[in-house]
Amino acid sequence: MEQTFIRFLNLKNALEVDPTELDSISIKLLEFCQIHHHSGHRMKVTDIMKNSMVASPLTIHRKLAKLIGHGYLCVQYDQGNHKRKFLVPTQKAHDYFAKLGELIVRSAAGRA
Repeated sequence: MEQTFIRFLNLKNALEVDPTELDSISIKLLEFCQIHHHSGHRMKVTDIMKNSMVASPLTIHRKLAKLIGHGYLCVQYDQGNHKRKFLVPTQKAHDYFAKLGELIVRSAAGRA
């Protein structure tokens, strides 16, 4: 099992992602949004701040703004209340997680 995980980490590190777009905090926030989106929950910025132990509120705001700017998240407004904004993963985020999924499969199959 350890070898599988090490293969996955090596493949993940070889994944071509611009480090200015996705640092460790940004990845954690993106994962948090993706998990909730996948389970059918709409995420507000305040939800992320309440449930995230990743960073300070200011850092979270800054990282979310970068994720939106780099195209990993988009903002959707509530139709009934335009003050309520929801964060939604974009196709770029879905592609990133699909690549990670492929790497997991390759790692488990022993193809590094």
